Amino acid sequence: MVIVQLADGMLSIGGVSRFIYNLTLKLEEQTNRAISAVYELEENNNWGEQSLNIIKLDDNNETSYKKISGCNPDLIVWHVSIRTIGLVRELSKKYPVLAIVHSIPCPSGTRLFRDKDEICYITSGAKCLQNWYTRRCGTNPSPTKAVKSLLVHKTMMNTLKSCNWVYTISKSMKSYLMQEGIREEQITIFDVSLGSVLELPKEINIVEKNNDDPIHILFMGRLSYNKGVQYLIKAVKILLDEGMKVTCTIAGKGWFESKLVQLTEELNLSHTIAFIGSVPGTDVGKWYEAADVIVVPSILPEPAGLVVPEARSYGKPVVVFNVGGLAEWNEYITGISNAEAPDPYSLARTIKQTMKKEEVPQVKMNYADERVDIVDQIGKVLISNQAAK
Repeated sequence: MVIVQLADGMLSIGGVSRFIYNLTLKLEEQTNRAISAVYELEENNNWGEQSLNIIKLDDNNETSYKKISGCNPDLIVWHVSIRTIGLVRELSKKYPVLAIVHSIPCPSGTRLFRDKDEICYITSGAKCLQNWYTRRCGTNPSPTKAVKSLLVHKTMMNTLKSCNWVYTISKSMKSYLMQEGIREEQITIFDVSLGSVLELPKEINIVEKNNDDPIHILFMGRLSYNKGVQYLIKAVKILLDEGMKVTCTIAGKGWFESKLVQLTEELNLSHTIAFIGSVPGTDVGKWYEAADVIVVPSILPEPAGLVVPEARSYGKPVVVFNVGGLAEWNEYITGISNAEAPDPYSLARTIKQTMKKEEVPQVKMNYADERVDIVDQIGKVLISNQAAK
């Protein structure tokens, strides 16, 4: 069977690219031919030794349609994004489409009121245009951009409603999709870790420190306002002021990096916090190994965050803010600690408490009960489609 995964890009960093790579390997283990069709393609895009079969698309939907149609796909797996909407609408007229929602359904893409860094629970509509400015949820000041974003969001939701199947990665994401009009029975929550959560190490590697050895904190991800690294920087300052020895590595790139560096300098933390830039997927392991605790301080309701089980796979404790799907990992995996968002004092306190914990973590039994195997689901869809022909 031929499966075409349609996405914005296949990059050397980012959770969606990592997931596409891992899903491709799983699909090909089942003797499927898995092809990724993307608009953006970085040269160093592999997350492992195996190369992927990738088609590069352009913004001409007719040309891109022909490239995908030429593969004779049995199924389109749509990694939902704005850029791919038009192409999916055309492809769905001929091919079955299984949609995977990785990001928050929201005109601004964040569901975050940046005036107070509060989560938005409002159903999208005309109110969004007001909040775009009064609550600063929209980052672009253009009224035209605000209206266009709302209209595009509505088109995306309508496209999702027309898909044969809709899968997402957390209870939080499912609730947002239902709020936007996607039927509950149409949505299935799947295991974004593709089984790796069930194979996590049974022990957390908390290294005891003497008085002279600092605790090494690691952040791994994009450097944007919503990722909350500014709160991690403030938490590092709090820990140092309390007499705790700390070093922090911030791995990633993004538009907010200059502001984060500026904050680091203002708090006199340049000797403590290192910005190391992007880390290719093949190199992330050594950074996890070197860390004592991984912090994922996103202040928007992240869908799930593969970085959490990935970090735990190296035996490391993980601290997150208690918003969105990130906070749900605490329900299924021990070794995950939730801090109160967006409070740097709570974050600092939780980091300190995490390093003192002594526990034998394990995956909690209800994880497999509440999240289906997406590879198995795709297999059932293919069999059903073949029987219907």
